[in-house]
Amino acid sequence: MTKTTTDQPAAAAVQPPSEQANTGLIAAQQQVIEVGFGNSESYALAKRVGTMYSESTIVPETYRKNIANCMIAVEIANRVGMPVIMVMQNLHIVMGRPSWSSPFLIAMTNNSRRFTPLRFEWIGEEGKDTFGCQCYAKDKESGEVLTGSPVTIAMAKAEGWFGKNGSKWPTMPKQMLMYRSAAFFVRIYAPDLSVGLHTVEEQGDIIDVESRPLTRVTLGRNELPAIKGPAE
Repeated sequence: MTKTTTDQPAAAAVQPPSEQANTGLIAAQQQVIEVGFGNSESYALAKRVGTMYSESTIVPETYRKNIANCMIAVEIANRVGMPVIMVMQNLHIVMGRPSWSSPFLIAMTNNSRRFTPLRFEWIGEEGKDTFGCQCYAKDKESGEVLTGSPVTIAMAKAEGWFGKNGSKWPTMPKQMLMYRSAAFFVRIYAPDLSVGLHTVEEQGDIIDVESRPLTRVTLGRNELPAIKGPAE
């Protein structure tokens, strides 16, 4: 008679309480803490990273010895998925507002891999107010060709961008058209990438109404308009 032996599964090893505690401690130590402002651990890590950048001599002046600015740059870098030093080099302050450089916004959009590389189509006649361009790219998920709003010289003049003091529109019209149309594209199809910030070129073109001096008009007693009642 042949004897058959069936292998029994080995009993699971039971860890003593002390080893269970050590295992839990190791798991806690291996927990990944993300830099940010979500909790005290993330905030503490963000502050340490921000402090390190603030002591560097290769970061732009606005971040040196300024831990708060560095922490904000670290948070923005995490949101847009770009290296912190690149964000610092391309996030400028224009009229008190943080603004992206246009080349960086284009690079960030291309780096997102959501679209094919941004391209530009020229419209109208060069040298005329009808001259302009549109930014376009293909959505990699749907395959749809996405087209941004057209930007023309006529628009630049109507919006007051073209004639501002120090404007680059008269001397670099094609470059400015591409920068502005790219910004329009990102604002429509990927606003999360720009995190709501305008470009340097856009901020430079904004006419800040609040900065205009108020004109006070004093009317004489006889110059005040007459106020009529309902019955009149």
